[in-house]
Amino acid sequence: MSSTAPMTSRHADERAVWHTRARTTARCLAAAVLVVAVVNALGWLLELHWIIGAGPGAATTKINGALALGFVAVAVLAPRRVAKQLLLAGALVIGVVTLSQYAFSVDLGIDELLVDDWASDVRHPGRSSESAALSFIGLALGGLLVVADRRRSAQWALAVPLVLGISALVSYTYGLDTLTSIGTYSQMSAVNALLIVACALALWLKVPSGVLQWLAFGRDPGARLQRSLVPVAVLLIPFAGWVTTKLQRNGTWDAAAGMAVLVTFVGVVVLAVGYRVGKAAYRIDRERDTLLEELHRVNSVLEDSVRARSHQLNLQRTKLALFEERDRIARDLHDRVIQRIFAAGLQMAGLSRTARKEAAASGRTDSKLPENLDTVALELDLAIRELRNSIFELTSVGDHDNIEQVVRDIAARASRILGSMPAVQVTGQVAGVPAELVAQFASVIQEGLSNVARHARASSVTVSFHGGDDHYEVRIADDGVGLPDPLPRSSGITNLTDRARQFGGTATWSANEGGGTLVTWRIPRADAQPSRLDEAVDEAVPDESYDPARDQAVA
Repeated sequence: MSSTAPMTSRHADERAVWHTRARTTARCLAAAVLVVAVVNALGWLLELHWIIGAGPGAATTKINGALALGFVAVAVLAPRRVAKQLLLAGALVIGVVTLSQYAFSVDLGIDELLVDDWASDVRHPGRSSESAALSFIGLALGGLLVVADRRRSAQWALAVPLVLGISALVSYTYGLDTLTSIGTYSQMSAVNALLIVACALALWLKVPSGVLQWLAFGRDPGARLQRSLVPVAVLLIPFAGWVTTKLQRNGTWDAAAGMAVLVTFVGVVVLAVGYRVGKAAYRIDRERDTLLEELHRVNSVLEDSVRARSHQLNLQRTKLALFEERDRIARDLHDRVIQRIFAAGLQMAGLSRTARKEAAASGRTDSKLPENLDTVALELDLAIRELRNSIFELTSVGDHDNIEQVVRDIAARASRILGSMPAVQVTGQVAGVPAELVAQFASVIQEGLSNVARHARASSVTVSFHGGDDHYEVRIADDGVGLPDPLPRSSGITNLTDRARQFGGTATWSANEGGGTLVTWRIPRADAQPSRLDEAVDEAVPDESYDPARDQAVA
């Protein structure tokens, strides 16, 4: 998994929460709009003036407008895609037909199709204003684009009714008529403006990962900062402007003084907001610097780890190349050299038999040729045995720290020169043995088994490895001829003794209980340090002090 996967997953989970909370909020807004639209329609049907907001010169919410807004609200609440599209198409038709009547100066008969406009005395009774009709079109188009998952286009379309509705509400707040209508025919009612804003917000909240969802539910510093600015822009500054206008109309101050006070107030608010933004940016910058420092530290640690690992891999590659070369040499010695020497030995044996027959036929008893040929054949047989020992010592046992597997690998390879498979016993605390120390144990076991093959004439061998609390111990027992007394000085015995001394340990030879020899190689765990292992890594040297007559008997 890449490093950005957890971050991507976190953002996906966060946006899923946005969608759930936005859907709940949108349904609440739509339900409120639907209730108001239904109540308004009932007011027209029952001729209740106080419900439709009728008053002297006041703009009313027409029943067609209530119907269009009700369609939009139900579309937000509807679960099925087709139902949403049909309801939004109905609102779009109402908006387009109403706006067309204004544009082409016609009456298509829909204004008072449901009820007569008994509450107002206007040029076009029962007809919503141009700005309201344009808002219906924007709401319907935005909703259809939301259903079609055209997120960016939907948000641009919904911005139109939102701006028109907010403008009308600001106009009513300040007692102005210029912002409540587009044309000269009628004004958007305050109820209509409020419902249009609510519908626009409900549809905008339905846009997945849209601006409004991010603004309302985002947890990042940008979203939090924007949420703190919304009350300032929507409530505080408009309220200050309303107070200034009210005092100016009451004669408390003139227009210039009111403008000066308002500008001063807005300046103070801007400075306060700027300070908040700067402080947040400073905090984010400090967090970024902290993260960068931590990133640099982690990067340095990773680089050191990579360099160390690369060095280890290079060492492993070098060891692998060495093992492969040693294995190749061992195969060449076994497949080529030994076979040729063996063939030469067979020829010598044949020549010896021929020489003996010819000497017997001629009656010569002083001929030394058969004995010389036998001696050469014996030397060739001993050379084959030594080559097999060398092949065994050249063959690698792998480069790992599983001591049990290493012991079993060595025993399997030694079976070729011993004539039987040695028994293996691994006991005690054998986990976590350093790889360098495993190589030492491997060399010790190879040396011991090689000596058994050369000298012991054993029919069975047991290799034991034990990991104690304070020591490691290797035991090699055979049922061969045993060791002479005193113990001879040979390179094999010297190698095992020197290896043990390098680690503060001991190497001893004793008689086995069932006959033969028991080799015990033991070192303390505390003294087996890696710094001393490098000095101890060397290859086993074949023991040259063998008895040809005894090897001939083994052959």
